[in-house]
Amino acid sequence: MGSALNTRAGGASAVHGLLESVVDYAGMFPPANLPLSEALRQYVSARSGAHGWLLGRFLIPLKRLADLEDSLWSMPATDAGARWPLGAIAARAAVGQLDAIAAFNERWTGLASVEAVEIAPVPPSEIGAIAKRLEGLEMFFEVPAGAAIDTYLEPVAAARAGAKIRTGGITPDAFPDTDALASFVLACGRIRVPFKATAGLHHALRGRYPLTPEDDTPVAMHGFLNLSVAAALVHATQASPRETRAALDASSTESFGFSDDALHWGDRTIGGAELVETRRCLFRAFGSCSFAEPVADLEAGGIR
Repeated sequence: MGSALNTRAGGASAVHGLLESVVDYAGMFPPANLPLSEALRQYVSARSGAHGWLLGRFLIPLKRLADLEDSLWSMPATDAGARWPLGAIAARAAVGQLDAIAAFNERWTGLASVEAVEIAPVPPSEIGAIAKRLEGLEMFFEVPAGAAIDTYLEPVAAARAGAKIRTGGITPDAFPDTDALASFVLACGRIRVPFKATAGLHHALRGRYPLTPEDDTPVAMHGFLNLSVAAALVHATQASPRETRAALDASSTESFGFSDDALHWGDRTIGGAELVETRRCLFRAFGSCSFAEPVADLEAGGIR
């Protein structure tokens, strides 16, 4: 992963400001494809572990909400008694099932709650109507690869929703290049649309990694730490396209570090409060079907 991150005294709070609850656990999705019961077991274990502060919502396909209810009933009281933050993934064909979310939340008040909904690509003209059906929930509308970004972000902004970008997948062509990712982050910053990312962000830093556990073909992948830093630069310093690309392309930690409740990038310093604001206003989270791999990368870089 390159040299260890600078986390001198005071740096831990800056790291937490940038990365707290950043990983939405997607163990049921490719390439992990875990059964619901195993994904839940791993999520429960991660929540109580030393890196539980990194963990956000449990992601589940919208069509599997009923199955989740069966599992929640059968879980031990110590697990079922804790409030579960959930994110529902609505495939294009499942958009008609959105009303199931309100019914689920009513039944599980205080124990589990679908807080966010991620919606597969829909025509920009449909975004407003779908958003009205989901009032009170955090929403992320996926922007298709190669689409005109502003065409999607403008109705998303009007609906007070968020955007979603796919940063990888199970084939090499699923990974956008740095220019495409930088353009998306910059556009979200300019139009003031919060976003989340999904797929391909198992590693902290940009590099070439095996495509899947079954396919060891090395593929250039983006790093979730790169994306977090790039978003902070865009939000807090109005970074240029060149600076944003540089942050996304960094393959070692020599360019940045954490100290005194701040992130340092080159000659830029971003305070802890600005990092927290970045997470609230711009980069919300990323979905990962693995929690162990992001944690291992952070540990290798000296982040605990």
